[in-house]
Amino acid sequence: MLGKEDGANSIGKSSAMLAIDFVFGGDTYLKSDGVKHIRHHTIFFAFQFCGQKYCFARATEDADNAFLCKENHDLMGPYRMKDEFVNWLKVQYHMDFDGLSFRIALSSFFRIYGKDNTDERRPLRGIPRQDMEKSIALLVALFDRNKDIQV
Repeated sequence: MLGKEDGANSIGKSSAMLAIDFVFGGDTYLKSDGVKHIRHHTIFFAFQFCGQKYCFARATEDADNAFLCKENHDLMGPYRMKDEFVNWLKVQYHMDFDGLSFRIALSSFFRIYGKDNTDERRPLRGIPRQDMEKSIALLVALFDRNKDIQV
């Protein structure tokens, strides 16, 4: 998504992308304009894995937890601490690679204004100020190729 260069099209594209990142365990959304303007709120979302739907909620005022909920958004209690939830997602997405956390894999490639990783001259640098060696190592781990180059 891309808005006008003069900022006249500030309709929430970055906030929407940060909200999606929040669903996947990120925290940058907590400092976004979306939260500043509408204050604390809960985002309801669902994933489908192997034909089974999983409904969750994550609240900006309790961002350390992900709540399991029913399809009608009734909370069923805390599902897991955020870190446990993110590890569950890592398993569901089959991204359990040596030397690579799920959040680093995702946030490195979420190019969103406000995350300070939008340098188009250094497209492999997903983490601000990261050296190129670490950026390439991240890609090698993401594609599960460490075993091919270990020798």
